[in-house]
Amino acid sequence: GVSPGLVAFYFRDKNGLLEATLRHLARQLSVNLVALQRQATSPRQRILAVVDATLGPSQFDRRIASVWLAFWAQVPFVPHFARIQRIYAARLLANLRAGFRGDPLLARLGGDEAQRLAEATAAMIDGSWLRATLSPTPGDGERARTEVRAFVEGRLALLDIALLGPR
Repeated sequence: GVSPGLVAFYFRDKNGLLEATLRHLARQLSVNLVALQRQATSPRQRILAVVDATLGPSQFDRRIASVWLAFWAQVPFVPHFARIQRIYAARLLANLRAGFRGDPLLARLGGDEAQRLAEATAAMIDGSWLRATLSPTPGDGERARTEVRAFVEGRLALLDIALLGPR
């Protein structure tokens, strides 16, 4: 509903507007993540804070989801957007990896397993978000969050069993 003249004046073009909007949303997401991680008292809770922030209710608002979808649709065609996406993905992985590396039992396995779990969790977050966003069923965001949390808990439980042996 904004005139093309206003977009051109303030943002150069449609991509400039999309980038400014995305940066605003990413800042909000970051603030939410930092707040949730400050409340975490264990590495496992830090991982779940990442899940809760990235799959929080606000991320499923149709307007917010539309911005993310529009951005990702342009990533293959706009090199600057591809760079932003790489930074976003790297931050997500770094936050997850730090949580996994902090788990005492997982730390015994070394960094490779933490990296693999971080990548798998990031893929689950992105895929679950996309499926829930495109679903016509309300409440799929909550289901996505629950499923990814269960994935993380299940993987860590399996590692605990493997490292500690049957109880």
